[in-house]
Amino acid sequence: MIKKYNDFILEKLNTSEFNRYYNLLMNSAITTNGKNDYSINGKDFFRTCRTEFHTKIRSLCEYYDEYYSHLARSNNDPNTDFEEMQKLMDRSGYTLDIIKKLYSNRISNLIEKDFSHSVGFLDSINGYVDLYLYTLNDKLNLNANVFLGGKGVHNDIKGENGEEREIDEYIMKYAYGYHKTSYGKLFLKQLGMTPEKFIDGVSARIKDYLQEKVGDYLKHCLRSIGINWNDFDISKYLTTEEDRFTIHYSEMYIDFKQEFKNTGRDDWYDEDKFDEDWIRSVVLQGTGLNNILKIDDVGGDLVIHE
Repeated sequence: MIKKYNDFILEKLNTSEFNRYYNLLMNSAITTNGKNDYSINGKDFFRTCRTEFHTKIRSLCEYYDEYYSHLARSNNDPNTDFEEMQKLMDRSGYTLDIIKKLYSNRISNLIEKDFSHSVGFLDSINGYVDLYLYTLNDKLNLNANVFLGGKGVHNDIKGENGEEREIDEYIMKYAYGYHKTSYGKLFLKQLGMTPEKFIDGVSARIKDYLQEKVGDYLKHCLRSIGINWNDFDISKYLTTEEDRFTIHYSEMYIDFKQEFKNTGRDDWYDEDKFDEDWIRSVVLQGTGLNNILKIDDVGGDLVIHE
């Protein structure tokens, strides 16, 4: 690891040479078609600098390697992590000032590639690199789209890949605590959400999810014993709060017994078999959330939380 670190900082950009080429470029004429009246050597030099910059960012993975979803579950501070990564880049010659120059309009026009092109090479590496690119883009006004956690995840949570994927992403992000951690809140901010708006979104979607999953499973189980509870509505038994969702299965059980009476077949109702625990187990199995969220049984209620 020490050798890799030494290699990282020893393979250093020659900033004097960079600034010499940069100043020559800035002082060169621009033709009427917007191209630079500049030698091929300058173009090759800046292309090489971009390639080496990409390599340095990839090399950060030796020290910073984690999925964004893992970072969003941690207590890490994105600002501190960026500063630490930038310190490494500084030691290799790629200071913020150099990076800003490297992605200036003049250089981007010269080599016909802007920061978006670099993002396309680098945005699928890991969560730390996502953060680094995102923060560079923000600090230096580089006008690229950098998707924290990946573009696919953003499309999922915005519903562009189907309602089921959208609901799954909302529930998963809630389970990971995105509304509480700094990395999670940064992700939500990029989507234009506050933690409160995200919780509202989770509440709406988890109702739909539970209505479908629990409702369908419960109806299936009830049909097997001759009951058609067609107007079952999970929202009647669901309470939502900022940090939890509560399913009141004991209240559900009371209504369940009434449904039995409505069939006119309550004479064979077996309370030992179809008791409150039976309803509880059906609801619990129906949620399908046991391995994603914590579910606690609190005296007639199932409390679901991250």
